[in-house]
Amino acid sequence: MSTGPIIIGFDGSPASQRAVREAAIMFAPRQALVVVVWEAGRAFDLTTLPSRALDVPVGSINFRTAVELDQTMHEDAQQLARCGAQLATNGGLAAEVSCRGR
Repeated sequence: MSTGPIIIGFDGSPASQRAVREAAIMFAPRQALVVVVWEAGRAFDLTTLPSRALDVPVGSINFRTAVELDQTMHEDAQQLARCGAQLATNGGLAAEVSCRGR
């Protein structure tokens, strides 16, 4: 059996939580990398959508708002990755996190 690290994709769903727990049962005490992938720049799509479709006043979604929202989404993804790593660590894996924008 290989002794290298395992990679676990995590999105916070019940299925991914179960996958982390199952991986810990199967592979502890190995190294694990818990990965969360988020769509960087997705908030900028909101600046090009018609405001009427979102039921918000015209001009309320601007570049600055998109930057702030994108940063918040990145921070949320990092927190989610830390939660997944904590689950893995609780199960006996030596877990690290990786938060990747795509």
